[in-house]
Order: sequence, then C-alpha cells, then structure tokens
Amino acid sequence: MKVLHILYSDIGGTFDVVYSIIKKNSNIDWTDQIMLTGPKIFNPYKVRVKKLKIFIRYIRTIRFLPFLFWAKIYFKIKELKPDIIMLHNNQIFPSILYKLIYKKKIVYIDHNPYFLHKKISIQLVDVLSKYFCDFIITVSQKNYTYYLKKFKIKENLKFISNGIDIEFFSSNRVIKLNNHFYIGMAGRINETKLQELIIESLIKLKNYNINVTFAGDGPKIRLLKKIIKNHGLIKRVNFEGRLDNFQLKKWFNKIDLYVQASKGEAMSISVLQAFAASVPVLASKVAGLTEIINEKKNLGFFFHNNVNSIVKKIIHIMNLNKNNIKKIINKQKRYVKKYFSEQQMFLEYKKIIINLK
Repeated sequence: MKVLHILYSDIGGTFDVVYSIIKKNSNIDWTDQIMLTGPKIFNPYKVRVKKLKIFIRYIRTIRFLPFLFWAKIYFKIKELKPDIIMLHNNQIFPSILYKLIYKKKIVYIDHNPYFLHKKISIQLVDVLSKYFCDFIITVSQKNYTYYLKKFKIKENLKFISNGIDIEFFSSNRVIKLNNHFYIGMAGRINETKLQELIIESLIKLKNYNINVTFAGDGPKIRLLKKIIKNHGLIKRVNFEGRLDNFQLKKWFNKIDLYVQASKGEAMSISVLQAFAASVPVLASKVAGLTEIINEKKNLGFFFHNNVNSIVKKIIHIMNLNKNNIKKIINKQKRYVKKYFSEQQMFLEYKKIIINLK
C-alpha cells in the first residue's frame, strides 16, 4: 500500500509531523511518499528524508494562485499511484479528482489555526473535506469542535495532538542568571505571527539587557527590520534565517525565554520543542496555544496580544529565581514527554491508515 503525504514546502511544523510518521513507520506497514507544494522549498527537508530513503517530489506554486498548478499536481499524484492521500495542505481539488477517477482514499489533516477558518478559501476546503474525504484529522481541539458543530461530523473525525522527537530536542541545560537575557521565537514571519509585539516590548524594555533572536523567514521580515532600524535596535535583534533541526536545537540552547506571539495556532511544534529543550515559554492567549499551555499549573505563561501585557510577563519571568525556573522547565519537560511524543502521535495515525486499507 502506498501513502502519499502532500504538504507545504517551506518552513513550518507540518513537515516535522510528517517526518515523524514516516520515520516511525519505516516502510513497514505501508510505503510512504512525499509531495511538497509551495513557492520555494526548504532544502534541509531533502537531506532529512534522504536518510529515510525517500525522494521528495516538489511542485513549485505561486502564492494566491494555486489553481494554476492543479493539473500539474493531479498528474504527479497519478504518476505516484497512492492508495491513500494524506493531505496536510489545501491542495484538495487535484486530490479529489484522483480519488473519484481511481477510487482511492483521502485523509485531510487540518493544520490551520482556528481563526483562519473564517476565510472563504479555507471554508471551501472544509466543505469539500466533509463530502469527499474519507477521514478528517484535526491537530487542535478547537478545530475538532468546529467540525463537530458546523458540519455535524461524528464519524471519521479525530483530534490527534502533534508529537515531537523529544529525545532529539531534550536538554539538561544549566540555568545561569546572566546579565544578558535572550528571547527567541521560531517560525514563519508572516501575517499569522506577531513578532512585531516582541520588538515593541523591547522598545519599552530598552533599559534592560535584553536581546531578541528570530529563527525563520517570511514576507513580514522587511516590516520588522524597518521597525528595528527606526528605533535603533539593530544590535539587539538578530534574524537567524531558516534553521534546520540541528541548528534549531543549538538555537534553543542559547535563549532564556521562548515567546510564541501569534494570532492563533493549530498546535505549535515550536512550543513543544521549547518544552523539551528546557526553555521557559511565554505565549499569546489564543486558540491552539491555550490547549498546550496552562499557566496555573506552571506549564508556560500567557500574555494578551498587546505590548503592556507582554512587557509585564517578560519582567516577571526575568525576576524569577533559579529554583523557580528549574521547577517550571522540569514540569514542562515531564508534560511534553507524557502527552506529545512522536510515538503516541504515530500510533494514532497508524490506526486510521490501517483501517482505510
């Protein structure tokens, strides 16, 4: 049996989810295939899957004009002849066409943040997934509830938490209270993220020895650099660019606080990685993040998406003593090990794939 994963080609947590599934399966229960679509490809993906003896098929698309490439995607799917398509992005039209002609199966995995379901293009995918997909997986509880209430789907719908390679990111770092405090955020620098809030907080905290480092790239980077330049923060903010997993692991080791500033998430892989890497987490109080962070239980900290809120929380975290920080990171680590391992995630996906044979 062949299983084809179709997903976005640039940086993002979805690839880590797919990589973990393929790695754990190791072509034992089925044969895995990967197709990436998007404006550009993140080259480290090729290196990672090569170790698993899998070749990536890449189809370059243009942002906002995906329909121009539907035929090309369809013919590539036809060439690969999968029995099941695991659709991790919104390329649903060519997938449906293949399903109808060749009587194959589609599993739609909704990696979209909840707030994006207000967009007409995403709503169209939601409707089509209800009528043409054999199974729908959501990676957030909020999206699961959305499908239940809006589409009255009771069967063939499941919420599966994202999982990570905890052993790889695990770190027993020594807590040092230095004069300099390093804040980091990883991920796409686009309209769904709020890196500018971190920069604006740095403006208010100019009398503190704080440096900020961003891992990732995206269309909003010019805007951020302009803000940094206008406020004389060039020496205090660094853009690391796209980092592979080995570089990301080292990056986590040099930051004192991980911040996920966002309009909304599906389920943030970066936050889970920070938990495993023994880094305290501060995150926006929005859908997707409220499912994995619990401030009352010392599982990270929340801020509201405004400058005063994030400034207040950063100062609070900076004033914590060594023992308090140690308690927080140890609790985060136990939590991610218990609920968000890639093995747990893989077993849930495996059940669905095997049942669709």
